[in-house]
Amino acid sequence: MARTLNSLVFFLVVLSLGSGSAIAQDLTAHDYAKLLGQGLNLGNTLEAPNEGDWGFVLESSHFETIARGGFDFVRVPIKYSGHAASNAPYTIDESFMERIDWVIEQSRSRDLSVIVDLHHYDELAVNPTQHHQDRLTGLWQQIATRYQDQPKSVFFEILNEPNSALTSSIWNSMLVETLDVIRETNPDRQVIIGPANWNNLNSLNSLELPEDDRNIIATYHYYSPFEFTHQGAEWVNGSDAWLGTTWNGTPAEENAIRRDFDRVEAWAAAEDRPILLGEYGAYEPADITSRRLWTQFVTQAAEERDFSWSYWEFAAGFGAYNRFTQQWNAPIYGALSPERTGDFDGDTYLAEFDVDALVSVIVGGSHAAVFDINGDDLVDDKDLALWLIKANSLVGDANLDGVVGGSDFNAWNANKFTSGAGWSGGDFNADGVTDGSDFNLWNQSKFTSIVPVPEPSSLILALGLTVGLFAVRRRR
Repeated sequence: MARTLNSLVFFLVVLSLGSGSAIAQDLTAHDYAKLLGQGLNLGNTLEAPNEGDWGFVLESSHFETIARGGFDFVRVPIKYSGHAASNAPYTIDESFMERIDWVIEQSRSRDLSVIVDLHHYDELAVNPTQHHQDRLTGLWQQIATRYQDQPKSVFFEILNEPNSALTSSIWNSMLVETLDVIRETNPDRQVIIGPANWNNLNSLNSLELPEDDRNIIATYHYYSPFEFTHQGAEWVNGSDAWLGTTWNGTPAEENAIRRDFDRVEAWAAAEDRPILLGEYGAYEPADITSRRLWTQFVTQAAEERDFSWSYWEFAAGFGAYNRFTQQWNAPIYGALSPERTGDFDGDTYLAEFDVDALVSVIVGGSHAAVFDINGDDLVDDKDLALWLIKANSLVGDANLDGVVGGSDFNAWNANKFTSGAGWSGGDFNADGVTDGSDFNLWNQSKFTSIVPVPEPSSLILALGLTVGLFAVRRRR
């Protein structure tokens, strides 16, 4: 009993010290782009007119498969325009919104980051009138408001592949108006934006992003040579004539890809924008050896230039996974060779061992590349902050259950004034010692959660402290 009361006294004393400084408040878009890492597109599902129309319905097991396969995130193409009213306020069907909620929940529960991608707004591309501009911003006003409290592991992508009548000049104006609406509720969320002409890298120089908004990740898509990647594609006129086209990794073939990616890298450096290779893949009529070679080379070219990537796609015609046999498509999966960021022990989960190892490396001053999550050649509090975002956790959450509460205080309390306890032992600022500064970080986040939970009222908290003080006085 005396030990409990002493702990309570210390709790009350340290509480008066105030909040500790937060960890890594200065994360940049480049950091978040690195956090994305290696992903898959959930194609042929929610961008269909209705989920299932194209023969594929998402299941909970798919998210587990992707996470255990070593991937970091999913890009979710969503046809919001097909499930919303035509007239203002362009209300999106609630049951459809709840289905997207489910996708985000399934992703986050497996520590997968999520890109919410507004996909296949075909009417906008054909006829980009003021009506469709208003409708696009109306859709995003609803999406952004609904997800404004989601963690930073949820990214927004304004529009997939602007094309046709949606020219660069029109798109540059439209993206600013839409981004302004998003920023009303999500001032610092990372937003992904690509150029007109189907997100083609040749149009990057025509993409005009707001200079003062640095929470933007630029994206492009890559399907070159098109006659190879889209041979036999039913939706491309004349593609049957390309059947039998191979890609053998000749010097000329490889150099063509290098030149393209070098141009993207040069643009990114000049504009100081991080890059996501948002889509790339080769359709299944191509021979599997060529598909493997091309996919492997494109993946490596992206990684050599520090681009994050998301392969198109998970389990349909370009699939890295065969949903019928429930096995990875070995040549494609092997070409991707995903290694999940932050999973230092290779068990496909982000858990206490991983964060304790990261804290130990930070304390020891090592710069081992595997722990350098944001790729800045340092291992420091930025990497810890990014790890927590990826793991859907918070500063002060010792047991990584997504809630900063009493069990986390107990972990700190059990190790207070000791060295080497690690994150799970309450060393939240990764300085090697569990002490008052770590308590302050816990105190700063106490009673918060990475998922919405009822928060205790200030009256209840005050009552609890009063009872504690009364108990201490009676003990004396």
